[in-house]
Amino acid sequence: MSTSEILRDKWVEFFKSFTGDHSGCMVTLGVKDRRNNHQGGAIEGREFPLRDIAADLKGKENTVVIMVGGRGDDLLTHEIRTVSHVRFT
Repeated sequence: MSTSEILRDKWVEFFKSFTGDHSGCMVTLGVKDRRNNHQGGAIEGREFPLRDIAADLKGKENTVVIMVGGRGDDLLTHEIRTVSHVRFT
């Protein structure tokens, strides 16, 4: 599998397109930090429908928000602040 770096000025467009193509697909949301490998991260939600992924670049905050699940109490929102890279595999 090849990995591509998504340039910062393309994040909003990339996530909008990705969400459009994958909205409703079942996903697992795992979280890792720099010390964890993919296997060692915590799972926040397993087998939830993808609702939205969006980037907020205002004020150079570089925040990415991922929303999975249903409506109301079933909606899980995860915010990632000070994102430095977006890579697509």
